Amino acid sequence: MKERANEILNANNEIASLQDKLELTESATYRLQNQVDSTIRGMSDKTLELCQILSAVDNVLERFVMHIQSHKQKRDQTSEKRKLVKPWVNSVKDIEHGSSASS
Repeated sequence: MKERANEILNANNEIASLQDKLELTESATYRLQNQVDSTIRGMSDKTLELCQILSAVDNVLERFVMHIQSHKQKRDQTSEKRKLVKPWVNSVKDIEHGSSASS
């Protein structure tokens, strides 16, 4: 009977020891899970910031391209107008030089 009581006592001690190990392991697991969650939140925040920066850069680039295209279009229109007007200006100059030479 005494031997049976010792076996039960030893088993209870081992259960208590295993219970302590389980609690320590659970505590470490919760701590590590919190660290992982914190890291994921931090990376998500950084990813969001990066996406916002890239979006802003894309917007600036798009506005720059539109600005350049607008200036090119205006320059091309001015050049076209000059090509249309140049023969008339030359004709007027020729007329002026012709009338000046006749005088």
